[in-house]
Order: sequence, then structure tokens, then C-alpha cells
Amino acid sequence: MPRYRGTTEGAATVIGRLLLLIAAGRETSASLAQKLKVSPRQVNRYVLQLREAGWQIERRGVPTRQDYHFELVAPKVVPGEQSEKKGPWRQK
Repeated sequence: MPRYRGTTEGAATVIGRLLLLIAAGRETSASLAQKLKVSPRQVNRYVLQLREAGWQIERRGVPTRQDYHFELVAPKVVPGEQSEKKGPWRQK
């Protein structure tokens, strides 16, 4: 039995659909809530939990003018310098 209000789907299904909708285009909390059949507050809670779990989801735009959306951001990989340090097991 799902723990989340407003839907009979399990949490994994709702979160999966949420990620697909965010990745597909410009979606607000209200539009995501309508498509997922949950409250906008629940959508914000899901997004916060996903961000805490490591997903890079950002809110872009100006919320006061209702022109904002969620965006799934690609991680930035920065090559670092190779370390010349040796571990304690390889010291000469």
C-alpha cells in the first residue's frame, strides 16, 4: 500500500515518472502535480529528497512571475591532476 496521498501508485513509480517529466521539458510544480496526481507541495518534497540523494535538479526562472521550471542538470566532470602522493604501503 503506498504511503503517499493522492495516488495509488507506489513511490518508485511516482519518482520515476517525476524524473522523466523533469527531463522531458519545462515543468513547474503545479504542472508536475497535475500530471502525477499529487499536491504541488508533495512534488517539492520529492524534488528535495532527490536532490539530497544526489540528483542535480535545479529550479530555473522567476517564481514571482510564475515563469519558473525544474531542470535536470548534467553533472560537470572536471579532470583533476594526478597525485604523486603514495600511500603508506608504497613508501620507500
